[in-house]
Amino acid sequence: MGADLRVMDSPSTGEEASQSSTDLRDEVLAVVAALVSGARYGVKIRLPHALVMTFMFRRDLSTRGKLRSITDAVLEHAGSLASFATVYQVTLAILKLLQRKYGKVQRNGSQNLSVAKSFGRALMNLICEFLVL
Repeated sequence: MGADLRVMDSPSTGEEASQSSTDLRDEVLAVVAALVSGARYGVKIRLPHALVMTFMFRRDLSTRGKLRSITDAVLEHAGSLASFATVYQVTLAILKLLQRKYGKVQRNGSQNLSVAKSFGRALMNLICEFLVL
């Protein structure tokens, strides 16, 4: 009877494959959603600012030049935010994949907290450098 319980408790190979494909699909959808949301938020934030600032302070440009300047600023900002959100979401997906693959790591309180903070700062610096380039 003990053997029957072990077989019932452990998922079959088909269920594991189905779960991993569902997890992968969810992660891909999360990355695409981050890309779209980052771009949408970039346009939402930058467009009003670019409109006001361009029409107030760029009197030297023609109307076509002003519209081109606004479009360039909005597209650059939206692209930067979309890139940041995508890189962040891909990083999270990789970390989730590694955690699933290698299991839970035993946590040692403050030591792991300081390592996590250092890793987070390093990751943010890399992402910011990526966006600036």
